[in-house]
Amino acid sequence: MRVHSELSSGWEFKDNRDVASTLAIPVRPAGSAERYFQWSLYLLLVTGFAALAGTGKLDFLSLAVVTPALVLRAYHLLKGKGFTIAERWTNYLTLLYLAVYALDYFMLSQGFVSATVHLVLFIMVVKIFSVHRDRDLVYLAVLSFLMVLAAAVLTVDTLFLLTFGLFLLMAMSTFISMEVRRSERSAQAVGVAMQQERRFNRSLSGVAVLLSLATLAGATVLFFILPRMSTGGGYLRNLGFQSSFVTGFSSEVQLGGIGQIQQSDSVVMHVQVLRGKLPPDIKWRGVALVNFDGRRWWNTVPETALSRPLNNAALDLSQVRVGAGPLFSTVATSRSSTLAYRIIMEPIGSYIFFVAPMPVRISGPYDQIVVTQQGSLYFNSDTGKTIGVYYAEADTRDPEPWIQNSNSRDYPPGLELMYRQLPSRLDPRIPSLAQQITASSASNYARARAIETYLRKNFGYTLQLPGRENDPIANFLFERKRGHCEYFASSMAVMLRTLGIPARVVNGFRGGAFNDLNNSYIVRSKDAHSWV
Repeated sequence: MRVHSELSSGWEFKDNRDVASTLAIPVRPAGSAERYFQWSLYLLLVTGFAALAGTGKLDFLSLAVVTPALVLRAYHLLKGKGFTIAERWTNYLTLLYLAVYALDYFMLSQGFVSATVHLVLFIMVVKIFSVHRDRDLVYLAVLSFLMVLAAAVLTVDTLFLLTFGLFLLMAMSTFISMEVRRSERSAQAVGVAMQQERRFNRSLSGVAVLLSLATLAGATVLFFILPRMSTGGGYLRNLGFQSSFVTGFSSEVQLGGIGQIQQSDSVVMHVQVLRGKLPPDIKWRGVALVNFDGRRWWNTVPETALSRPLNNAALDLSQVRVGAGPLFSTVATSRSSTLAYRIIMEPIGSYIFFVAPMPVRISGPYDQIVVTQQGSLYFNSDTGKTIGVYYAEADTRDPEPWIQNSNSRDYPPGLELMYRQLPSRLDPRIPSLAQQITASSASNYARARAIETYLRKNFGYTLQLPGRENDPIANFLFERKRGHCEYFASSMAVMLRTLGIPARVVNGFRGGAFNDLNNSYIVRSKDAHSWV
């Protein structure tokens, strides 16, 4: 049977079939490699947790539980004291937490990443006090890596780079000392002199530092000096996957499509500002949708306003016209560029150019760009190549001064009727509610603001997707009163249309997290957004 004993340096194990004879044989003291390995593994866990805590996304309870556990483990290492939770109780605790995890996922955190982070932290706290076999030590190393992986998902700031560098150093040190420890135990070493032990620690630490620096230097070459993706697409881009992202930004989108995209933390694109400044709460315009039947938005075909090759020549979007008027125009003054930026798309199989409003110019190495009558920009290619890198400019001036008092009906021919289409079966309470909300408004802009304010103040936000509903908009407005951005946008667009105000829904992204390592903004799937 297996018997274990706590030594001053950490955990050590010994196998023997005869318990009595095993207890009678003196257990060898821990060698230099054993002590070094235990401290290195401990510091690996600490740096992994520090990377996670440095994101600022951990709740107080997680910090209050894990921090004392790590401090207690350090005390055990220093004093050679400690306790080990019985393996049976470890199993009980783990099974119990499975129920807690479900509760956390569905009711408390309401998110896969947060609930999984809590699960990893719980397992780590239990495992550091329940090591029974050598493989349990490997599990602890894996848990530290999972913490760093979660931190990479939750943040993009410089602090993560520093903690990741420390984590890399401790990982090198841990796995090197693990192998040396194995050799030391095989040779049945019984200890070394203090002077030799210090020399051993210095030598092993030096090797770990050198390997870590070499690894960081190689990573710097790969990720900062070499381009992350070529404009031609490259091998990895050809492996880009088609996912819910594609269906959420197609010409036909079911209610809930954007909500599904928001469940993911995956990176969609990187934005580098070349001139000007991003407005607060900027929206990256993707697909504009016109027709609505109560459950889905879609565009009719044909809808092309312009189709021409780019081939790195800038396309002046302010000159694109639909009927008698410009396609991209909301202000009475001439269009001018106040923002220039570069977009780097991740290899997700996207054919949509996401642009800041109002777009002025776009350029890139693409043989055919299509501008639709709704203002969406597509890459049309017969080769299967998708969008990688492109440049664009926008006029980010606030259009409110030009439209806030407008009651104009001067819309391009055909568009007024197109943007006022309503579902064939519309709950009569919806137009009545729209009239009630806007009763005191004197302009179309004021009516739109009144509806927006009403929805913002009286309805809750949730990413929980409802099941199939006979009338999703009516259920949202009069019964459930909770939903994600698609329900807010669709309800507002429908109410505006009942008032005779043309409106459409746009799917895209909102905001982005600033990455101070390369002065760019990272836009993730969870930033997907619908607006009117």
